[in-house]
Amino acid sequence: MKKLLQVAFGAAFGVLVLGTIMTTVKTPPSSAIVFVDRTAKEFVTPPFAAANPTLTSRFSAAVTYGQAQAEGFSPEHTCNRQSCWSQDGRSLTGAYLEKIGLLPRLRSRWNADGTWSW
Repeated sequence: MKKLLQVAFGAAFGVLVLGTIMTTVKTPPSSAIVFVDRTAKEFVTPPFAAANPTLTSRFSAAVTYGQAQAEGFSPEHTCNRQSCWSQDGRSLTGAYLEKIGLLPRLRSRWNADGTWSW
């Protein structure tokens, strides 16, 4: 019995450590609007486009993130490098603690309806 408890404790501790090290990444909901360059098959986020007004002529068509993915578009290099299209989430352990209500929800880059909040 003592050996079984040691193994169980060791496994639980290992899962906790791994869950603390491994982080999550949130991506936009498929309904989020992005701007695309149909020639380059790239997209940028509205906040990135607003911060880089010289891109507005190139990225002029607005589509949903889901549509851009379905059509094979990829994030524009600089926007991608700046992680404009994703948001770092909590560790796996933190995500679980958030889900059960022990941690507050992280501020999301997207509103519930898919619009960009920042």
